[in-house]
Amino acid sequence: MNLSAELDRVEDRALSDAVHDDRHLLSHLRRRTVRAHRRIGNLLIMIHRLDHQAKGEPAASLHAAVGRVVQRLAELEHELREMQERGRLLQEEIAAKLATETNNYLQAISVLTALFLPPTLVVGIFSMNTHGIPLTENPEGFEWVILISGLCSLAAYWLLKRAPRLFKRSGLIR
Repeated sequence: MNLSAELDRVEDRALSDAVHDDRHLLSHLRRRTVRAHRRIGNLLIMIHRLDHQAKGEPAASLHAAVGRVVQRLAELEHELREMQERGRLLQEEIAAKLATETNNYLQAISVLTALFLPPTLVVGIFSMNTHGIPLTENPEGFEWVILISGLCSLAAYWLLKRAPRLFKRSGLIR
C-alpha cells in the first residue's frame, strides 16, 4: 500500500466520530515520508548537477530526458511535502481528540469524587470509636447518618452545578 493511501486511511479514522489511537501508525508513516523526501531531494540535487555538467555538451536528448526526470522528481517532492503536512495535521487532530476524551474521563472522575467525598467524611466521623458522637445511642442513628450523607451529596451536586455561575459573578472566571 502506498503512503498516500495509508495516510488517507488514518485520516478517515481520525475524522470519524470514534476515537482511534493511530499515533504509532502515523509516526511510522511520517518517518517513511521524511525518508522518501530526503531521497528525492538528494536525487534532485544529483540530477541538477548532472544536467548542469551536460549543458556544455552537445547531448540535447540527454538534457531533455533529464528535464523530464527533474520535473517528475519535483512533483514527487511536492507530493511528499504535502503528505508530511497532512501527517502533522493528523497528528494534531488525533492528539486533540485523545486529550478531549481524557478530559471527559477526568471530569467524570472529578464529579464522582466530589459527590462521594462529603458522605465519606460524614460516615468517617460517625464511625469513630470515641464517646460523645451524636446519634450513636439513638436507634435511628444509622438512618440519620444515611440521610445526612445523601443531603451532603445533593449539596455537593448543587454546588457543582452552580459553581460556574457563581465564579462568573465573582469575576474568577470570565
